[in-house]
Amino acid sequence: MAVDQIHLNEQDLDSEWVDLIREALELGIPASKIRDFLNK
Repeated sequence: MAVDQIHLNEQDLDSEWVDLIREALELGIPASKIRDFLNK
């Protein structure tokens, strides 16, 4: 899954979360896992 397929709504997320998510994507964590985590 390409990084650009995750559409972050930065108004909804704390900038700290946005940074963490970007870092996770750079480390190769699948977008689907991040999405599952955020949807809990």
